[in-house]
Amino acid sequence: MASQVHNRVYRNVWHALVHLRQTEGIKGWFKGLVPTIEGIIPYAGVNFSTFETLKHYAPKDENGNLSTPWRLICGGIAGPTGQTVSYPWDVVRRRKQTWGFAPGTSDMGKISTTQAFRLIVQTEGFFGLWKGISINYMKATPTTAIAFTVYETLSVFFKKYA
Repeated sequence: MASQVHNRVYRNVWHALVHLRQTEGIKGWFKGLVPTIEGIIPYAGVNFSTFETLKHYAPKDENGNLSTPWRLICGGIAGPTGQTVSYPWDVVRRRKQTWGFAPGTSDMGKISTTQAFRLIVQTEGFFGLWKGISINYMKATPTTAIAFTVYETLSVFFKKYA
């Protein structure tokens, strides 16, 4: 619904679900699912391994724990690193979900993830797969920093008091 800039096809979420069901079948509800699932694997792998590696080298207190600022720094670096690796799948997912509404998406709804990657590289170049990543960094950096910091802080707390 957010990609309806020039042509309003859907009045609300319910209308969108019904319209997609009628025009594309139930399969239309899951556009972008494959690149989403494929992108989770490198994102999670790079994100967690980067955090754990940075955490290993960061200064610790006498109990072997990281301070909150160091947790934030490690998480703040891990988030954008994971995003950089997995962002091409995000671009493909978004294009598949918005095909027909956004410029450059007219063929995306009917092709595979691999074909979508090829089409983007052919039409926009290799770095077209990272279009818009800078704005994503603004979201990923604080989000991941806070998520890892809260997780680590709660882990230490529960180990100590559980």
